[in-house]
Amino acid sequence: LAKFHYVIPELIIEGLQPVGVPQDGCKVAIVKPETWDLCPTGELGEIVIRTPYRSGGYLGANRASTFAKNPFTDDIHDQVFRTSDIGRLDGRGLLWVEGRLDHQVKVHGSRVSLTAVESAIRSSCWVKETAVVDIQSPDGSTSLVAFVVSEQNSEILQHEVRRSVIRKLPLAAVPTNVVSVQSLPLLPGGKIDRGALRLSVHADSQSHDSTHEPHPEQDPGQNQPVMEAVLDICRAVADSQEIGLNDDLLEWGVESLATLEIAARIQKTF
Repeated sequence: LAKFHYVIPELIIEGLQPVGVPQDGCKVAIVKPETWDLCPTGELGEIVIRTPYRSGGYLGANRASTFAKNPFTDDIHDQVFRTSDIGRLDGRGLLWVEGRLDHQVKVHGSRVSLTAVESAIRSSCWVKETAVVDIQSPDGSTSLVAFVVSEQNSEILQHEVRRSVIRKLPLAAVPTNVVSVQSLPLLPGGKIDRGALRLSVHADSQSHDSTHEPHPEQDPGQNQPVMEAVLDICRAVADSQEIGLNDDLLEWGVESLATLEIAARIQKTF
């Protein structure tokens, strides 16, 4: 952003870098897009800039969608620029840009930044490139699918991707499926073709539905009611309906105290 500056330190840590602090005369705020309430330090929100050096707007764009009256003053002529970028301010006042507002989705009631999920996945040394898309299920729920370019086999990749995300983000940000690909589809301008990725998920789902044979965990048996009851307890404690019978709870971020809670509930139930 041209309204900020950052002094590059001698030791640069690999990964996302801050944009810096505002130039003289400029101010920045991180707000909740729905309410315009200020976000606490470190919390993600929409980046809003107040500057005397701004342009009049984008050619052909709705001015009201990019410029708005400053809600923190009474001056009707005082305007701020809504960037539609998602970011945060750290304790030093440095601005970090984490992605775009239109790249945020709600998963199980939690707002998740697809850009942040991709950044967490890229932190793995086994991942060359990745793209995460949101998929709407027939019941209206949203899940995440990660497409990953890697030389690792799919089973190892599933575990590694989930671990990478759990280390840095809430449980809702963990992709329910990881797809290994040789390359990511690109649009003519060089950006990732997320539409093509979503279509591939739907195509695979339809093919799977037409040829799928029952998985062992779906076969009814004498222990099925007990297994389903235990699974319900695990899902309730972990606050995730995505956990399956064959999943590793540690990969879903279930820590030791939560496992004690699960054990106590199982003992009480049975």
